[in-house]
Amino acid sequence: MKFLKQCFGYYLGASICAFILSIFLLYLVASLVFPNIWFDPSFTIEKTSLLIMILVFGTMLSVLIMYILNGYNSTYEGLLVDKLSQRHSEDSSGSHYYIKLEANGKIVGKEVRKQQYYQIEVGDYVTKKSGTFELSVSPNSSSVERNQ
Repeated sequence: MKFLKQCFGYYLGASICAFILSIFLLYLVASLVFPNIWFDPSFTIEKTSLLIMILVFGTMLSVLIMYILNGYNSTYEGLLVDKLSQRHSEDSSGSHYYIKLEANGKIVGKEVRKQQYYQIEVGDYVTKKSGTFELSVSPNSSSVERNQ
């Protein structure tokens, strides 16, 4: 239940799409098993077309779930050295938010949610553990002084 709550909190659009795809996929599978399940009994569809739709929607759902689980199971940590926000396009209001972390002499870039982006400051130590979408932040001394 914790996973679903966090999933809808952090990936609302992807979660809604996954839910709708799941319902539609279940309906397609049920219509394969019970051919008269359609709202209009006179409507018929070939089993080959039905199987192709099941494969297509099943693949889309699998890719979407893998995307969500990748964010949930990822693990990283390091000192925040830079933040970057990038717009999709000039006419779009959406943005992507990235952070650069330094760990063991390597710089790693990660995409974060908007709320997380504004919660952290350059110089903070950021940790993301597997099994959650949350970031743990250990503020540096200058960002603590700024907030007081």
